Amino acid sequence: MDIITHGISGVLLGAAQRDSSYARRFFWMGCALAPDLDLFSGLGGPIVYYTFHRRLLHGLPGAILLVLLLAVLYRKAGWGSFSYGTLLAGTAIFVHLLLDISTSFGTSLLYPFSTQSFHWDLLFAFDLWLAGCMLASIGLGALRPEWRRQAAAIGLVLTGGYLLTCLYCKHQARARLAAEIDAGLLHPGSTAVIPQPFSPLSWAGFVITSEGTWAGKLSLSSDEPLKLHLFPLPGFPRLLALADKTQSAIRFLSFARFPYIRAEQDSDRVTFYYTDLRFRFSGMERSNHYFGMKVVVSNDGHILYEGLVND
Repeated sequence: MDIITHGISGVLLGAAQRDSSYARRFFWMGCALAPDLDLFSGLGGPIVYYTFHRRLLHGLPGAILLVLLLAVLYRKAGWGSFSYGTLLAGTAIFVHLLLDISTSFGTSLLYPFSTQSFHWDLLFAFDLWLAGCMLASIGLGALRPEWRRQAAAIGLVLTGGYLLTCLYCKHQARARLAAEIDAGLLHPGSTAVIPQPFSPLSWAGFVITSEGTWAGKLSLSSDEPLKLHLFPLPGFPRLLALADKTQSAIRFLSFARFPYIRAEQDSDRVTFYYTDLRFRFSGMERSNHYFGMKVVVSNDGHILYEGLVND
């Protein structure tokens, strides 16, 4: 989930509390944002970003340590006891992780013991409807301070209801994709649907087969047939196996949900371009330009280059 929505969720949680102190409510927002401090790993470049973002402070060990540090800060500031600060920070960070898991980007809850990403694929990275539900209730509480807590409670209920709506839409999208496969239009394979901006009715469907990945946009508001396009396997299996062992490829593949590897052959080398089909239909295609990887392997098996696509 984007950092703006995380900040809004912290404001909403603070507004729901009996204590109306602005300092404490600001602390709620800070706690809700805190796990995204690992976002600054991107300053070290894409490979460092792939390694640590949504892992370092999103894994349970890092998140627990973060909760304890924030609770100490809460106590030192004189706002209350360490135990209450732990409850406050723990709740805000739990909501942060819950929102991240709800997206197609997910989060690595078991890091550093595992880099496995947990994702429910209910929300896009930024969801206008979700943020709108939260902001509307916060705004109502600001206009009528005596309704602050009730408005915040309504906002939390609306947020939960919206997530359930997205779960239903995901079920419908999967049914549409399964119908295409059952109709014999596609070869059976591993399937997935992920949300797209900016509506719970907009999705992307993926079918991973032995010939490559079929992918395309899917709208629940239209009865038009699903149009999937094949993104084939790159070929050159011997050289691809060498490219996949480079640090650039390993880091990228640990991050990518639907990796697409395109190969270009020259007289003495093959260049492999690693991109993520997750960005293909969402308006974030330029992410593949900035964060995609390239590995150049000579015909005799030597790695000539590994790094960013646009280098």
